[in-house]
Amino acid sequence: MADRADTRLVANRPRPSSGDTFWAGIAAEPAARPSAKAARRPVSTCPELDCVRHRLQLATIAATERRARELGITADHVLLTSGLLDEETYVRILAHSLGLAFEPLDDKPRAQCPLDDARLIDARAAGLLPLATDDELTLVIAPRGIAARRLFTLVQASPNLRRRARLTTEQRLRRFVESQDHGKALGERAAFGLRAATPEFSAAPQDHHRRWLMSGALAAAVLALAVTVPGLAIVVISVVLSAIFLAWTALRLLGVFAAPLPPPALPRRPADSLPVCTIIVALYREAKAVRGLVASLDALDWPPEKLDIKFVIERDDHETRAALQAMSLCRPYDVLVAPAIWSTHQAEGLERRPSLRARRLRHGIRCRGPPRARPVAPRL
Repeated sequence: MADRADTRLVANRPRPSSGDTFWAGIAAEPAARPSAKAARRPVSTCPELDCVRHRLQLATIAATERRARELGITADHVLLTSGLLDEETYVRILAHSLGLAFEPLDDKPRAQCPLDDARLIDARAAGLLPLATDDELTLVIAPRGIAARRLFTLVQASPNLRRRARLTTEQRLRRFVESQDHGKALGERAAFGLRAATPEFSAAPQDHHRRWLMSGALAAAVLALAVTVPGLAIVVISVVLSAIFLAWTALRLLGVFAAPLPPPALPRRPADSLPVCTIIVALYREAKAVRGLVASLDALDWPPEKLDIKFVIERDDHETRAALQAMSLCRPYDVLVAPAIWSTHQAEGLERRPSLRARRLRHGIRCRGPPRARPVAPRL
C-alpha cells in the first residue's frame, strides 16, 4: 500500500513490554484537577488522546490524529494498532483521567451478573456488562470504537456516572464471559448461529430435505408418465436429454472461442470509505507456518486499523499457540481458542453477530492455513 509506510506509526512492532512501568507512573500520581488555563484551552478534536498527550511525543500525537482523520476512525484505535500502547495500559490511563474505577473482573462471581447466557454473549459483543454490586447496578464498559470519545462527554454531563460505571478491557471482558460456562454458549452461537440466522452466508452443511423432496416428486412424475404412456415418455425424455446435451456443448464451445473480458479499471477507494474487514484464520498444527502467514497478512493492501484478524486454534494445539504468543502480536490480531463444543473446521462458520448488524460494513474472509496466493492483495 503506497500510503502505508509513511502513515502507519510503527510497522510490525511487537506489543511494548514497558506497559506496567508506564502505568505505575500514572497510578502513583494523584488525580489532578484541570487548571483555569486548561479550562480555557480549545476543545480537542481527539479527546480520547487527552489522557496520554503528556506521555507521548508531539510528533506521535500529530501523526495519530492525522491518521485517524484519514481513516475516519478514532485516534485511540490508531494508537493501539500501532503497537505504541497496549489496551490494558490505555484503558487504565483513560479510567484514571475520567475518575472511573478500573474493573479487572478476575474475582467476580456469575451471580453478580443479572443476564442469562445468551444475553451475556450479546453484552460481551456490545462491550457493556451490568454487575450488581452493593445493592446497585454497576455498568462495566469495555471502550471500543467511539465509546472512549463519548465517555468524556458523558462524564462531563453526568458526574454521577463515575459512581455507577467502571472500565475494563475487551480481553478481560471476553475472559470473564468465556469462564462462566467454559465457552459452551459462545461456541454454540459461533458454530451454529450464523447457519440458523442467515444460512446463505454460512459454509456449514445445509438442510437439503426440500431439494430431495422436489427431486422425488419429479422422479415420480416421470415414472407415472412412463407407466401410463410409455411411447410419449420415451420421446419426451429423449428430447429433454438431447436439449441439455446440446446446450452444454454450445456453452463449452462458447467458452473456447470467446475472448476473456478485461478486468474493469476501478478507481482506488479512499481509506475513510473502506469497511472493516474481518479475517478468520482456522489453524491446527501450523506452528511452522505462523510467521509466514502473519507476514502475508501484514502485506495486505488494507489499512491495519480496519482489519480484524482472528486466529482460531484448538485447545490441544499447544505448539501453534506458543508460536503465536512468541510473536507478541498486537492489533489487529487476536487469538481465539475454540471451545470444546466445536472444532477448527467448524470455525469457518465463526460469527460475530453484532458485526453483521453494525452500521459499518464488515467483510469476512476465511483462510485455511497459510495463503497460497500472492502476498499483496488488491484493495477493493
